[in-house]
Amino acid sequence: MRNVRFYTSRGLLPAPLRQGRSAFYTADHLARLELVRELQGHGFTLAAIEKYVELIPADATPADIALHLSLLAPVT
Repeated sequence: MRNVRFYTSRGLLPAPLRQGRSAFYTADHLARLELVRELQGHGFTLAAIEKYVELIPADATPADIALHLSLLAPVT
C-alpha cells in the first residue's frame, strides 16, 4: 500500500476515489499500476517512468493502458 501512495504522490497513479476515510481503487488504477511495474521490470528509472506516464491521457481506459503494455512486450 505504501508503494501505491508513493506512486500517487509522484503522479504515476491518479488519486484514489474517496468515501469518508476509505480509499477505493478502480480498474484504471490497477492498469496503471501494472504498467508502472512492467516498466520497472524493463529497467526504466522512476524519472523515465514519470515521463512515459505523462504521455498517457488522464482519461485513458484500462484497454488503452493495456495497449501501452503490449507495446513493451518483445516480439517473438
